Amino acid sequence: MSFLVPVLFALTLPHDIGQLIGARYPDWKPSRVATQITTWFSEYRFSFEPALVRADFNDDGHQDWAALILSRGQQILVVAMGSGSGGWNVLELSSTTPDPFTYLLLYARGDKDFDFKTLKKFRHSANSLGLMHFRGTPLQFTWKKGGGFEQKLSLSDEELENQ
Repeated sequence: MSFLVPVLFALTLPHDIGQLIGARYPDWKPSRVATQITTWFSEYRFSFEPALVRADFNDDGHQDWAALILSRGQQILVVAMGSGSGGWNVLELSSTTPDPFTYLLLYARGDKDFDFKTLKKFRHSANSLGLMHFRGTPLQFTWKKGGGFEQKLSLSDEELENQ
């Protein structure tokens, strides 16, 4: 029995985005995620996949895509930003050693959350992307008003206690 499954199973990455990714990462393939995580996603009926998220990250009215891929021995987070002309701009946000327990989360605009650093509840003001690491601190990527993604750590209460 395999503990890894390919994760591009319900959402499908548009062909033209796949071609753009292929031009930059010729050996790319979808990242593989541990069965426990894909089962959790299925049970909770998320609107996105563990390695593929569709959302409007820069609030321009066009859908953007985030994909966790494997290439050159690395697990890479790429985002394809949609434009009004139908084109795409592919950005690399992260590159790490492959780990089947790494996956993506969407923090949707308006979703409730808790800041463990300030110990306050808040709502997300924009669609943000979470890169979750089982063995490390998760990262959160949010589009800045001036352009580009801002990266910050998503510390848990346990991690704050150990600082």
